[in-house]
Amino acid sequence: MSEVIVTRNLSLGYGKKTAPVVEDVNVSVSAGEKIAIVGESGSGKSTLAKALCGTLAPRSGTVEIQGRPWSAIRRTDPERRSVQMIFQDPYTSLNPTMTALATVSEAFHVVQHLSRQKALAAAREALNDVGLSGDMIDRVPRGLSGGQLQRVSIARALACQPDVLVADEATASLDVSVQAQIIRLLVTLVETRGMALVMISHDLHLTRMVADRLVVMRKGHVVEQGEASRIFESPSTAYAQELLASAFLDAP
Repeated sequence: MSEVIVTRNLSLGYGKKTAPVVEDVNVSVSAGEKIAIVGESGSGKSTLAKALCGTLAPRSGTVEIQGRPWSAIRRTDPERRSVQMIFQDPYTSLNPTMTALATVSEAFHVVQHLSRQKALAAAREALNDVGLSGDMIDRVPRGLSGGQLQRVSIARALACQPDVLVADEATASLDVSVQAQIIRLLVTLVETRGMALVMISHDLHLTRMVADRLVVMRKGHVVEQGEASRIFESPSTAYAQELLASAFLDAP
């Protein structure tokens, strides 16, 4: 599988005088791969996700998208749209005055330069693909549930024809039954469309269901990474053992 994202000795922080939040991280994401980045709060997971999406510049090291560093990718370059984020709280990332259909069709119009009529048709198809149809697509955000809002966010991301979806705690604010539905939807989409999925999560039960590969972070460092089934069954570091044991999984 070809690598879509590669980080090389990546260090990240907020403000020049503060200590790094992420240090010397080397990870890669290949086409079609499902990766979970896990760790306790403050481990640097969400900070790393921002760098993968190009919204946080490295202090040192690089994030490369299809072999090009983010710093060399212009706003109009196709690589700029190749990594899309699905946020924890979809309501804050959606225009409260726009319907689901208008939100997604606007993305198709702007990103793919479709006519308004073709953008509406493409938006209806994308919303149907994520399980929204009928009168739901004509509702503004306050008329939709959290799970439905997350489906709108996913449909909007699909308009960018991404190679990678980064889900940053995308199910954390949802009911347990809805969490499973959204995760199944994401897995179906990445498998049918050949995208990669990077899942940032505290929920190791969901992670175990989804991930091909696991990246375990602690205090800004990657302490272990590899095949998910191997790490869940036999973690090689003390921290990974403790993390898995605390989630009542089959850790030693």
